[in-house]
Amino acid sequence: ASPTKFPQLNAIVAELAERAARILGANFAGAYLQGSFAVGDADMQSDCDFLIPVRQQVSPAQEAGLRAMHAEFPDRPEHWAQHLEGSYPPLAELRTLRGLGRKWLYIDHGWREMQWSTHCNTEVVRWSLRERGVTLAGPDPRTLVDEVPAAVLRARMRSYAREFLPDMLEWTGLDVAWGQRYAVTTYCRILHTLHTGQVTSKR
Repeated sequence: ASPTKFPQLNAIVAELAERAARILGANFAGAYLQGSFAVGDADMQSDCDFLIPVRQQVSPAQEAGLRAMHAEFPDRPEHWAQHLEGSYPPLAELRTLRGLGRKWLYIDHGWREMQWSTHCNTEVVRWSLRERGVTLAGPDPRTLVDEVPAAVLRARMRSYAREFLPDMLEWTGLDVAWGQRYAVTTYCRILHTLHTGQVTSKR
């Protein structure tokens, strides 16, 4: 089955997985979609969130190859080539919550330059990958990530509810219509997780 309802995106993520596998060689452990394309309701305004786990931390040569690949995508004319976002987590750090706080090689949405970041190293991403992840290559994601208990997700949302708005106001404001919508939908998703112990889509 096609991983998404967008043929152009299907071609882009297939290329991403194939090129990453060539660069990483035996270090490549799989390629997956998480985020909105996993939990549902992704549309043309969505980022395409991916994870490409590696067996060991990427080598300098592998990092250089991945950086060169991701520097190319945003300059391409295809819409979805400009909307990739994801990380390359080592399997040992991805599997359990003991890996929280570790920086993974990461490409931000629309960026050309990769960075080392904790952006994808969260409880929510682990839950999304394990429970709803879309496999592009590799084994079932449930074999890579331990279960994230509902109590852990609820605790994270209680903290996030306090942090979210101050953090958001550092880069956008509530005088922007998009910012208003983003704030409301985010708080709704926080409340949904507090109620259900699961992660849901924006809708």
